Amino acid sequence: MTKKNIKKRKILILDDEKDVTDFIEILLKMEDFDVKALNTSADLMKELLENDYDLLIIDIMMPQFNGIQMTRLVKNDKKLKKMPIIVVTALNDKKNRFVAEHSGADAFFVKPFSSDELVKEVKRLTGL
Repeated sequence: MTKKNIKKRKILILDDEKDVTDFIEILLKMEDFDVKALNTSADLMKELLENDYDLLIIDIMMPQFNGIQMTRLVKNDKKLKKMPIIVVTALNDKKNRFVAEHSGADAFFVKPFSSDELVKEVKRLTGL
């Protein structure tokens, strides 16, 4: 099977900081992922339900709904509950890691994070 025949993995990024979403988007596109970025949580569920994403990368500290609340919503939805979620945050404490993991997050990264480690985890969680 050639590389052209392999379905690109679709990744959705949600972070209210556009520079962060831009950075992750470029990083993952360089690795041949199909990536879309959102900077507000308002349309997250609609976007996830209308499209077939393979992974969600979400920030904890968001206006309106935070990343933990959104992780719980995704993991409680029948269609989306098996989607892997990577939580990213500037909050480097055990409480946030614990809450993220118990809300259904599959991985947890503290900003600033290693680009190589993030790509490695995205590949692992998407089966590459």
